[in-house]
Amino acid sequence: MRTKNTSISGIFIFVLIVAGLSACKASEEESYGRWDADANTMMDRDEFGAAWTEANYYGRWDANRDNYIDESEWNAGRNAYMRDVDTAQIGAYSDWDADGDGRLDENEFRDRTFDVYDTDRDGGITENEYNTWWGGFNRTAGGM
Repeated sequence: MRTKNTSISGIFIFVLIVAGLSACKASEEESYGRWDADANTMMDRDEFGAAWTEANYYGRWDANRDNYIDESEWNAGRNAYMRDVDTAQIGAYSDWDADGDGRLDENEFRDRTFDVYDTDRDGGITENEYNTWWGGFNRTAGGM
């Protein structure tokens, strides 16, 4: 009986360790410091774009994998990932579709997401801006 309890305890501890390592990876992926590559406390569009591409955020919204986000994919992503983010801050789908072709390419989606983060419109994202937006994002779908 003691061996069985020891085995169950060992499995439980293993599961906790794996869960903890997964949480650390997610936290690292989400951390401002990882996105602010030059560590100057202001993330510019290039830094944001590089981290954005590496994390494959666009691909997570492009459900049919046609390399565009249509309005139904955008609505599904918005409902899943941005439910707690102020609608006025996000805007309408048409606000994101810069060229008006009825679909979002990766550049439109990335650029508008940057604009949503950059609440004071100074062309950079501070850690406070990042954490404010990311907090609303994280409460809804557990992050991307």
